[in-house]
Amino acid sequence: MAAAHPVAIDIRRHNLVLFRCVLPGATADQEEWIRHKAATTLRFERSTDLLAEEFASKDYDPTQGGWLAPADYTLAGGSYPVRVRNAGVVAAVTVSGLSSDDDHRLVIESIRDYLTTEAV
Repeated sequence: MAAAHPVAIDIRRHNLVLFRCVLPGATADQEEWIRHKAATTLRFERSTDLLAEEFASKDYDPTQGGWLAPADYTLAGGSYPVRVRNAGVVAAVTVSGLSSDDDHRLVIESIRDYLTTEAV
């Protein structure tokens, strides 16, 4: 699915990039989206899509009012925590380049595919 879209894909542990793939058509602006999404996921240890839903249900935006700096965090979908048994969250997988929902869907479908075909 990713190959047909101009997306950037990133796996990182805080500021250490473990994997990066930038497909044709992706822009430099997507690096900033990835950085913000991954920072949010790593801080809260939850997907940005889930956090966006939770904060929306409370009618609250934590990037307004001084809690989270909008220059560093976002609630746009597309970042998901990598959780390892007995270790906790070790990284964030993040996609940027599509709509928030489609970025999230791409991450989830890719992880699901990996777990059902590759993971032992």
